[in-house]
Amino acid sequence: MLLKASSLWQLYAIAVAFGFSYGWIALYAPTVGEFFGMERVGSILGALGTSFGLGAVIGPALAGVIFDVTRSYFTAFTIGALMSLLAALLIALIKG
Repeated sequence: MLLKASSLWQLYAIAVAFGFSYGWIALYAPTVGEFFGMERVGSILGALGTSFGLGAVIGPALAGVIFDVTRSYFTAFTIGALMSLLAALLIALIKG
């Protein structure tokens, strides 16, 4: 996105988008501590980091396989959206 920006207002728009997208990082560890207790933060953050890494490796490959089968990214994005909704529901149930 930054390479395509040709004016200052586009750079501001990109900065705002990145701010909203990455604003969760500052709250990541404190939220885990609040939900699960400070004594378990290290092991939980390790498991979450591993999960994010596996998702980053497997997700694009799986989306590519789905595209090869269906000739459309719609199914891959739909599955991703449904998994995100399921994750949000499970997170809501944790603290419930």
